[in-house]
Amino acid sequence: MMSLSPVMKDHVARLSEEMLDLEHDKRKLTKGLRLAHDDCCQHKIYYAYLLKKQELFVKHIRAQREELYNAVMSGDATRIAKIEVKMIASNKKAYEIQLQIPTRLKHFTEAIKREQEYEEAICSIRHRMILKSEEIHKYRPCEIFLCDHCRGKTEKRLCKQTRRRYKEEVEGMYEEAKQSQSMMSRVFSKMRQMSF
Repeated sequence: MMSLSPVMKDHVARLSEEMLDLEHDKRKLTKGLRLAHDDCCQHKIYYAYLLKKQELFVKHIRAQREELYNAVMSGDATRIAKIEVKMIASNKKAYEIQLQIPTRLKHFTEAIKREQEYEEAICSIRHRMILKSEEIHKYRPCEIFLCDHCRGKTEKRLCKQTRRRYKEEVEGMYEEAKQSQSMMSRVFSKMRQMSF
């Protein structure tokens, strides 16, 4: 590993501190994102609940209209009065729900925007962290094989070293085989000469 000048050591130390600050900010934003996501889910659930409730009241009002029509056709005045009272109460409740829906929808969209802002902020911090880590690794490469950033470079270097060693071993074995073959051919030629 190359030794760094004091200025570069200070620069790397400053980069490391900035990385720690970014990590701290990322943790805060991740916590905020989790809270925003929970808030968004709650708004979504409540908005769906209001829509379902409104749909039920609409069905209920339609049934009451049908009942009112039947009561009018039969000419029962007391039944008509009771149904009208029920319809007025149902219409008031449906109206209250109808008033809540736009505000709930507004809160729901605000929660979604907040969640997206947190996600964008986290992405920008991750990008800055990657740039800082690359700059740190440029001046001070890791000696650990498991480092995510250096793994590719280390694997390539080890692969090249292994190939070179293998090639040297194969060439050495080939040279030995050549030498032993030439030696065997000399021995055989001497044996042939001796036999004649």
